Amino acid sequence: MPTLLRQLRKKNRWFINAPLDWLEEGDVPADSLANLETKDNLLSVFQIDGDVEKNIKRIAAAFAGQSQKGANEEFECVIFDSAVLGEIGITYVKSEGETPDKEVNSWHYDLIELSAAKLADLAKHLLPNSEPHRILAKEVLSSLIESGANDMIDWEKVTMPKKERDKILNEIEKRKNIK
Repeated sequence: MPTLLRQLRKKNRWFINAPLDWLEEGDVPADSLANLETKDNLLSVFQIDGDVEKNIKRIAAAFAGQSQKGANEEFECVIFDSAVLGEIGITYVKSEGETPDKEVNSWHYDLIELSAAKLADLAKHLLPNSEPHRILAKEVLSSLIESGANDMIDWEKVTMPKKERDKILNEIEKRKNIK
């Protein structure tokens, strides 16, 4: 089954096996649901095939291009097997992503027709059965520069602060001139 990635935007809310005495066995902290924020009852994920580590970094670079913090923050995500969706009764469909990397956009899927119960079931599965995957800020920056140098980024869609964008574009230009 395909492997899926969900970005964790609220990193401090993703508790893995946290010792919370008041939490019943099999349940998860409500705060963890903040990382499963839906829009129109959809949840955005990316399918990652091939070189998983390389593709996670490419997704991180694509997200950095849209962040107001740019590539100055860690990228954290959770990786999981899509088989769990069938077990929970969640359907997912291919949809075009909205990052500045066209290929990354082609890896995008939406989990559809999500109810609160299905979302809670997903959290109950993901929290104990997966660990957050972290890409350090310096690796995110390096991946964004690499993606830019290989013409994978549509700079018209990059919304990071201009000062950081210009700094990255200068670094890309330097690398291209060295080749």
